[in-house]
Amino acid sequence: LVLLCCVFTGASAPIPYPNQAYTYSQATGYPVPGMLNVKAVAVEGPLMMAVTRDGRVVTSWFPETREGQDAVVQVTNAVAVSMSYTGGAVLTADGRVIEVGGTSEHLPVFTNAIAIDVSGQSMDDDLDFKIAVTRDGRVVDWDLYGPPSSVEIPGVITAASRWAQIVALMSEGTVVEWYPARAPAVVSGLRNI
Repeated sequence: LVLLCCVFTGASAPIPYPNQAYTYSQATGYPVPGMLNVKAVAVEGPLMMAVTRDGRVVTSWFPETREGQDAVVQVTNAVAVSMSYTGGAVLTADGRVIEVGGTSEHLPVFTNAIAIDVSGQSMDDDLDFKIAVTRDGRVVDWDLYGPPSSVEIPGVITAASRWAQIVALMSEGTVVEWYPARAPAVVSGLRNI
């Protein structure tokens, strides 16, 4: 079974509901109930989180019992979401990061985040890993149990993680990569990204 989620705009295809989240399985598309006017989406297996054009967060197949779910439902200024099987995060327009599910013991307090990413492995919260990029050029990483760590990378504009590996896109179009125990290094051959 292959599951894919995407959002179509009115200009991308003649579809009945522009900006609707759709799932695709075996070459058939299905609209996701309640995910209308979507501007950002995160998918992990059957779990979905989306940001609507008015800044609300909607979920599908996401357990209502997850920690932080009440806080997410009340958000009205979300700009991005990211998730894994064990948890997720919401980035707000004012630079805050709100966790959902698998909440961390040592969640850093953000007022200047510009990008987030959450990674993990199915049903294993030991490998859940979250990062945030801040306006002042830091990449902060944290997991459920350990204290957050921070790497200063002037010019970083976004980043992605996979367990303990982090890659970051720089404003001049290069990519840097590192693990928490190693210093960031430029990935050779990647330019104008």
